Amino acid sequence: MKQIGYEEAVRQYLQKVCKQVNARELHPEIKLELQSHIQELVEEQISVGLEREQAIEIAIRQMGDPLLVGDQLNKAHKARIDWSLLGLITIFIGIGMLAMYAVELVSYRNYSFFMNKITYSIIGIICMLGLCFWDYRKLLPYSKALYIIILLAMGWGLLFGQQVNGAPYFSLGFIRFNFLAISPFLLILSLAGMMASSWKKQAFSLKIAVYVLIPSVLYGFGNSLISLMIFLTGFSIMYLSLQKHIGKLLCYIVPLLIIVFVLSVGTNAQRIERFFAYTNPYNDPQGSGYMVIQSMQSIHSAGWWGHGFAAVASTLPTIESEMLFTYLIYSLGWIAGIGLGALALIFLIRLASIAGKVTDLYGSLAVKGFLAMFTIEFIWSMLMSFGVLPITGVSIPFISNGGMLTLVQMASIGIILSIYRQKNRIPARSNSTNPLSP
Repeated sequence: MKQIGYEEAVRQYLQKVCKQVNARELHPEIKLELQSHIQELVEEQISVGLEREQAIEIAIRQMGDPLLVGDQLNKAHKARIDWSLLGLITIFIGIGMLAMYAVELVSYRNYSFFMNKITYSIIGIICMLGLCFWDYRKLLPYSKALYIIILLAMGWGLLFGQQVNGAPYFSLGFIRFNFLAISPFLLILSLAGMMASSWKKQAFSLKIAVYVLIPSVLYGFGNSLISLMIFLTGFSIMYLSLQKHIGKLLCYIVPLLIIVFVLSVGTNAQRIERFFAYTNPYNDPQGSGYMVIQSMQSIHSAGWWGHGFAAVASTLPTIESEMLFTYLIYSLGWIAGIGLGALALIFLIRLASIAGKVTDLYGSLAVKGFLAMFTIEFIWSMLMSFGVLPITGVSIPFISNGGMLTLVQMASIGIILSIYRQKNRIPARSNSTNPLSP
């Protein structure tokens, strides 16, 4: 039978429907779907003895008013903002500002933690909202280039960066930041695009070398074990989303972790002692175990309601970053710690929910990678305060005095919001490995 789409009446009907749908990228798919329904109705009418022209006229009437059909399709494919995620981020930022205000009140350092938090939070919100309304799929063709640039920047930082507490820092005017600390988010975003577009074309050994080995070695030489853990967790979750070979993944990941641990920790007796101090901090209470002991004692002394807002904790170091969760409990009590833990859990559950709703492969991998990294950051920063995990350079996302790291975390949320906003506007018939293909 002649294709129904060539009939003038059908073309006009499809055009009227599509004019009501703002998502133009969906017009070809909508036309094909409606054309298929009209074809079935026409065949039914012809089978009972009607002429083709009459059958088409009846079929179009059965389809309904094109303006109403188009309006319904437009509502179904409307871009949506995840207000619940935005609300959670707003709460985190508010807590962070209050926390930095309290830290500034009790800190002996001549540094404005509060204004710094406000400045970076405002810039982060602008970045987040800008990325929310930007089409994240435009970044896909540049994933490989972004990945190479990030690795080169990591190598440059190791060779020429300013060493601060054993970590290489970049200096951009008056801004100084640890690029290795923010690189996992950038690497995961670029790898999501590379894995979505060329994963099946590459041998497994090449994938591991390119996607895991090179960044791992750079993190090892940069003494940034926690950044490596965050990166590998994100990569592993993305890998398991594509292939369920957990045994094969572990065969490569575990040796790499051992090698990098030896590079970053194993060659320095002091670092080894500090890393494992959490297992028995009282072996060296004034040295490697000091922070662990002070953290646990501060939490124990807090009680349900704490010592009061902006309470002085003279024995607790780095309360603006690593020990911020401990300080919040010390000041506001166990109830504050439970509340913050509940907020973090709700946040992670919401990200998992978004990941489950996204059908675009690129977007799905990116959300899952970010979810894995935020999970590590929240869990590690909280559990290390109780002496369950080693005290490292990880702090609570969005709340601590993060500076550039806060900006990158906010930008990551902007990308996630963009992915959620576009989830109903990506054609199901499009090539999932290249959402931008026509």
